[in-house]
Amino acid sequence: MKVLIVSSKYLPEYSGSGLRAHNTYKRLSKKFDIKFEVITSSTGNYESKKYQIDGINVQRITSKKFRILNKIFGKIILKRIMNAFLTIVEYRIVKKEIKKKKFDLIHTFGISPATISAVNFSRKNKIPLIMEIVNPIKTPYQFLPLQRFFGRYDLKTNCVITAISKSIGKMCINYNLKNNVWIRPNPVDENKFKVPSKNIKNKLRKELSSFSSDDIVLVYVAKYLKRKNHTFLLDVLSQLPEKYKLILGGPLLEKNDLLEGYKIDNFYKFEQKAKKLGIENRVKISHGFLNMEDYISCADISCFPSYNEAMGTPLLESIACGVPVIANKDEDSFNEWIINNENGYLEILDPEKWALRIKNLSEIITKEKQIIMSKKIIELSSSKKTDQNYHKLLNELSYAKNKNINIVEILNND
Repeated sequence: MKVLIVSSKYLPEYSGSGLRAHNTYKRLSKKFDIKFEVITSSTGNYESKKYQIDGINVQRITSKKFRILNKIFGKIILKRIMNAFLTIVEYRIVKKEIKKKKFDLIHTFGISPATISAVNFSRKNKIPLIMEIVNPIKTPYQFLPLQRFFGRYDLKTNCVITAISKSIGKMCINYNLKNNVWIRPNPVDENKFKVPSKNIKNKLRKELSSFSSDDIVLVYVAKYLKRKNHTFLLDVLSQLPEKYKLILGGPLLEKNDLLEGYKIDNFYKFEQKAKKLGIENRVKISHGFLNMEDYISCADISCFPSYNEAMGTPLLESIACGVPVIANKDEDSFNEWIINNENGYLEILDPEKWALRIKNLSEIITKEKQIIMSKKIIELSSSKKTDQNYHKLLNELSYAKNKNINIVEILNND
């Protein structure tokens, strides 16, 4: 079986969904001999390029000319017009490239000109589709500009929609899409994310920071987007006693990225804030691609102050490592997984209130609770379980012809 992955972003550009797609299909290729290649869009790269990652063919498709024009003229009044032109241009380029390829099934991750093209191509040519919704959106349909006014296409026949949170699943139901919607958490690699021994925890802490085993260490690793809200944790740390320390990390935005956040040329402002608050010696700030399991395993508490999140895989990975999580109470997806005083705490984004909850968590989480929370999350979201279910769905889709998919029937079929 050959799968064409079409993603909004892909390695080496940082993307949680792109990385997850890559790792998932690498496992599937080894376990079930499923072949795959990738077409991707980008938010930070203007250059189209063909390259390989781990021996996998990847084709990044962008229109450099229109992206530069969009950056120059895509302001205020012209923004929607320029975005529309850019989407249509890149959509057409992707469509031409898809026509050249041979595959049995399309699997999309996110939303971009590339995924819009792939979804529409799939529906028009009756090609089996898995559409993974990875961000909070208002509709499961991916349209070209103005296309929504001419009716919806079929998302039931030979199609599986993967919803990585219950809130996304509810959104799909609003569009009469239920039986073919697979609501499941992102997979957690149980071989990497598990409760570490005290020796391993202390060893990692020494490697990643100057903090000691007596310190209470908070960790947050995420791309330095504005909505990831790294700076909030600096305010929180300033409200905590001296023994509390903070490790922050994640990739910076690319130079040409239009999203709001920190790039290499303005990152000094982030570091300046730590100095202004007088906590520069209590916070370790890094940027770049980081080994997530090492950072989580060295922590006492994992923090998630982000907003507009569909899921947040590191939240599950933290729980799998026995690390309690404090997270933004206003995010529906976080509410699905955090149980107050059992595996973490939910709190509104108020630095003083977060500081109080963090002090409480550091006192009540025992080794016994760590093992229990880890076991529960692995049972629900292990990569082994997810891969087996993917294999069932891929087989069903590849052989089904003009069939409405029923997720429950397929996954319960042994």
